[in-house]
Amino acid sequence: MTNNEGYVYVLTNPSLPSQVKVGRTERDPHTRLRELSAATGVPTPFELAYSAHFLDCHAAEASAHAEWKDKRVNDGREFFRVTVSEALRVLRNLSAIERQTNDPQVIEDLLIRGRQYLFGAQGVLRNPERALSLFEEAAAMGSAGAAYFAGRAAYKLGDDGTRQGKAQQAKAKAFMERALGHFQTAIGLGHANACA
Repeated sequence: MTNNEGYVYVLTNPSLPSQVKVGRTERDPHTRLRELSAATGVPTPFELAYSAHFLDCHAAEASAHAEWKDKRVNDGREFFRVTVSEALRVLRNLSAIERQTNDPQVIEDLLIRGRQYLFGAQGVLRNPERALSLFEEAAAMGSAGAAYFAGRAAYKLGDDGTRQGKAQQAKAKAFMERALGHFQTAIGLGHANACA
């Protein structure tokens, strides 16, 4: 993993209509989402509209911010008056430029790293959330195998038997629904193991 590898994300908030927050994180975007939503100065939680993996998330974030410099709400903040679809268009273009989307080698690299995080292989500690992010990135490029493994990672995260309380149960249910969606995608792409 390079020093600047990570994600650029697009967040929305019902309390901030017609604005999106575009930032970066070198961790899982859902972890960052929870941190930002927990801030006491935010009346309602943020929602993750989109995230894209970049080998250099610092450069990708800077490019996205430069694209909307005249639409920035405050120079010291990462909020922009752009639509979600416009934010997605720019990030997808940046991702395509960086990664040459659908490059089989990029997909294979994401699958290898994802399996290392999912199973704890080759000196990599298990991290199902990181594995899920990598598999989802490859699945977005049309990989049936990645969709299958994304389902396995999401299922593993949802099947944690230690969950207690409504919030934890809701989180487990969300992971299970995410797993089902990935398995259905994998089936649609012809991955036979996803049926099991």
